Amino acid sequence: MFVDYCTNTELTGFSLFQKKGLQAISAIYTGECILEEQPLLCSQFLWNAEYKYAACEFCLAPLETAEENVRRLSGDPTVSLPFTEQCCPTNKSAHVSCTCGVLFCTPECRQRAWDLYHRSLCPSEPSNASTLGQSIEKLCNFWKTTHYPPETASIMLLVKILAAIKQSPSPMEMMAKVNEFTCSMGNSEEMIRKLLGEKYNEQIVNIRQMVGEIVFDPSLEPFFTDQGFTLLLALIFRHGQSIGTNPFSKWAENAERLVASNPAKCEEINKLVEQLFEKMDQKSGLQFINNEGSGLYATSFHIRHSCDPNSELCFPHNNHVLQVKATTSIEPGEEITVCYLDECMQSSSRHTRVKYLQENYSFTCHCRKCESQIGQPDVTSDEEEEDSSDGEVYSDDDMNCD
Repeated sequence: MFVDYCTNTELTGFSLFQKKGLQAISAIYTGECILEEQPLLCSQFLWNAEYKYAACEFCLAPLETAEENVRRLSGDPTVSLPFTEQCCPTNKSAHVSCTCGVLFCTPECRQRAWDLYHRSLCPSEPSNASTLGQSIEKLCNFWKTTHYPPETASIMLLVKILAAIKQSPSPMEMMAKVNEFTCSMGNSEEMIRKLLGEKYNEQIVNIRQMVGEIVFDPSLEPFFTDQGFTLLLALIFRHGQSIGTNPFSKWAENAERLVASNPAKCEEINKLVEQLFEKMDQKSGLQFINNEGSGLYATSFHIRHSCDPNSELCFPHNNHVLQVKATTSIEPGEEITVCYLDECMQSSSRHTRVKYLQENYSFTCHCRKCESQIGQPDVTSDEEEEDSSDGEVYSDDDMNCD
């Protein structure tokens, strides 16, 4: 690992993680892996699961082949991919299930899930309530009525947190790991109101009651107080890192590498990939092409934001293993930063970015990019675009993405 915790708040001027951050302890080169880690826990998004995306319940690795993935999302059962044996990442012969029917990519994932949290959530486990399966289904259905795509949090991640504490041989140790994520949470109630909308008071009571039906234990009572449950909901909303996996994307990457020495074949593969992505977009929409979920990452969650970052997050193993990769050269002592914004938002005006970060992360960005644009008008990109229709000229950097 090339990083260490840093406490120099003057380095960036951010307020989100006061006394937190990661900095380089040696030179890091463009493209180099800075760190790699598995989450404490992760969970698939419910609407993603609703679209029948088969994924390992523990690590979110795809359980369908690249060909099956494209056929389902494009609605075309005749799709045939070349080089499937060499390039498809899915090994269906290794897949296993729990007695309750939950699927895993390997016996190892099944065992790790069982040992960490699934024993407390398995409807087939004799010690659990006979209505456990119905209670989980009721909670998931209710959550989907309150939290539509694009999803930013998974209620089952919250349930898994409580289950992991409940069945841990050292509950206080597991609780301490969870509490690490609650530093500098800001206004938790404000975050949850934004997440749940106008019926916040009614919905949070219902969600807490349904979660209690699944996993309540006297040792978890502090988490079921008004303050404790609000903080737990805010935790999964604020610190749940998005995870994306896709067997077709991995197949495309492997296939392109396989034919890299043959320009004609390479062009053929690229055209096929482009055509299939277009078909999947038309049938299912881009937001459901990847299997998506969220997880809690104990080290990388300390990485602070910059609108002009020097690293990025990726999932190169097509599962929940997160990698932080340098996008520029980083000097010893320099802070590691990533961008909390999507590509479109990142290219928006300074005021749009600042407003979004304040509303969703409760801090004001003072990165070099924001400081260099401090003289820009305090209007959002949408407002700038409206002004332009009246004849004003604005730069590409101030425009929304298509």
